[in-house]
Amino acid sequence: MTFTESLFRFSPLPMWVYNAKTLKFLSVNLEAVRKYGYTEQEFLGMSVNDLRIVEEVQLLKIEDAVFIDGIYTHLKKDKSRISVRLQSSAVEYNGAEAMLVVATDITAQLLDESALKLNERKFKVLVQDGMDMVAIIGADFKYIYLNPSSEQFYIREHSAGSLIGTSVLDKIHEQDRAGVLAEFNMVPAMKQLQLSPFRLKNYAGEYRWIETSVTDLQTDPAIGGILCNSRDVTERIENDEKMRLNIERYNIISKATSDTIWDWNLSTNTIIWNKGINGIFGHKNLKDNTTTGDWWAMQIHPDDRDRVWNNIQQHIQDKKSRWVDEYRFICADGTYRYVSDRGFMVFDEHGESIRMIGSLQDISQRKQEEQWSRLLESVVINATDAVQICTGNIEGSGQSIIYVNEAFTRMSGYTKFELIGASPRISQGPETDINEIRRLKDAIESKLPCEIEVINYTKQGKEYWVSQSNAPIADSSGEITHWISIQRDITQNRKHLQEIEDQNKKFREIAWIQSHLVRAPLARIMGLVDLLQSFVPGDDKDQLLVHLTSSARELDAIIINIADKTPVDKI
Repeated sequence: MTFTESLFRFSPLPMWVYNAKTLKFLSVNLEAVRKYGYTEQEFLGMSVNDLRIVEEVQLLKIEDAVFIDGIYTHLKKDKSRISVRLQSSAVEYNGAEAMLVVATDITAQLLDESALKLNERKFKVLVQDGMDMVAIIGADFKYIYLNPSSEQFYIREHSAGSLIGTSVLDKIHEQDRAGVLAEFNMVPAMKQLQLSPFRLKNYAGEYRWIETSVTDLQTDPAIGGILCNSRDVTERIENDEKMRLNIERYNIISKATSDTIWDWNLSTNTIIWNKGINGIFGHKNLKDNTTTGDWWAMQIHPDDRDRVWNNIQQHIQDKKSRWVDEYRFICADGTYRYVSDRGFMVFDEHGESIRMIGSLQDISQRKQEEQWSRLLESVVINATDAVQICTGNIEGSGQSIIYVNEAFTRMSGYTKFELIGASPRISQGPETDINEIRRLKDAIESKLPCEIEVINYTKQGKEYWVSQSNAPIADSSGEITHWISIQRDITQNRKHLQEIEDQNKKFREIAWIQSHLVRAPLARIMGLVDLLQSFVPGDDKDQLLVHLTSSARELDAIIINIADKTPVDKI
C-alpha cells in the first residue's frame, strides 16, 4: 500500500472515489464506512445518488454532477440524515475518469448556527421589537443600552443612542428614589431581584408606575452591566388603588352596618361574606369567609328553602336587577333568625347575570314585635272595654280620633266612620263634669297618665257613666305622638252606688230618730211605770195612766215612721 493509498484509507474524514460517468462508487475509505453505516461491498454496489435525498437528486443534472462541491444532505444506512460539505477533484482511477470526494459532517455546526439564528430572532422579537422596556445600566446607574421601547418611553420621536450615558436616577420620582436605591444595593448579593413598583418620568413629563426585574450581569462580557426588564403598570397600580379604596369602603360599611354583606360570583358559584356571617350568625369555620351558593341555600329553613331558591333563580333567569326576600336563616348554634335579604344583580357587556351583591339583615326582633303587635291588636279589637286612640297634638284644633274598637262604637252609638277624625269631645254633654275634663286636659299638657269618671252621651243623647284611663304613647325618641284611652261603662256601678248612698241616708235618719225621738217617749213611759210601781193611795192614778197612754202612742208613731224609712229588703 502506497503512502497516498494509506492517506486515503485512514483519513479521519469520509472519502470516496466514484466514476464520473456512471456515478458508481469505485472505492471508499474506512471513515466513510463508519459514518454512513454501509459495508465497503455495499458501497461498491451503489451510486452517489443513493446517498442523496430525493429533492437534491431531482435538482442536480447528471452532466453537472461531476463537480459536486457544496453542502448537501445525505442519507445514512439507518435513513437518518446528516449535513455534509463536499469537496471534489477529478482523478483517474484504474484508467477511468473519476472524482475524489472528501465529506465533512457539519450537522452539529448547522444546528448550532440555526439555534443562534433562532436566538437572534427571539432577541429581536423580545428585546428589539418587544413591548417591554429593556435596558442595561452600569453600577453608576447610567444607561449602557436601551431597546426601542425604552427610548420611546423617554422620547416620543425615536432617537437611538440619545439617552446612552444619562442616569436613570434623574428620572425616578424623588419620593421613590431612596427605596429604589435601597433595593438596588441588594442586587450584587442576590443577583436577581424584582423591584417594588416606582414612578418614572416619561417624554411628556408625566410619572408612570414601572415594574422592573433586574439581573446582575456585570461579569458577563456580552452584557457588562445590570439588565433591567421593565413594563408600564400604571393602569394596574391605579386599578389596584381603586380596588383598595373600594375594599376599604366595603370594610368601613361592613363595620358601620349591622348587616351581613355578601358577594356572589354566579360564574364560580362562590359567595364571599363580611364578618357579619361570624359575628351575627356565629359561622366561624368558613375559610376566608367564602362559601358556595349551595351552602347558603342549605342554611335556609327547610320550609322556606324552595320558595327562596326558586325566587332568586327566577330573578337571575329573568335578569332582574333587584331581589328582596324574607326567610329564616340558621345560626351556628342551630337556632334560626328571621332575615331580610336584598340583592343587586351585576351584568356583563352581553347583559348576562354574572354577579350579585347584597346584604342580609337580622329582623328577628322586628318579627317578634310584629307578632306582639298582631297579638295586641287582636286583644284591642276583641276587648270588651272601649278603646280610643287619638293624636298627640293638643295645639290648634286639638286631638283627633284615629282609632276606635268595636266596643267603643257599641258603647257610644257612633260608627267608626263618624268617629275617625272627630274630636274626643264628641261624647261630652251638659252633665259632663267640667272639673274632671279640666283635670284630664292638665294631665295631657303635662304628658302624664290620668284617670277620670264622667258622664258621656251616646249619639242618641243618652247619658252613661264611663271610667276613663288615659295614657301617652311615645316614639323611640321619647316624643309623645298619641294618646290611648280605655273606657268602661260604669253606669250600673254608679246606679248601684247611688242606691247604697240613698239607703245609707235612710239608715242615718233611722239612727237619728232612734237616738233622739224614740228616747223621749220611752223615758217618759219608763218614768210613769216607776210611779205606778210606787203608787200610794191618794195619788192621781188616772192622770198617770193618761200620760202613759199618750207616751205609748207617741212611741208607736215613731216606730211606724222608722218602719216606713227602713228598706224593704233590710226588714
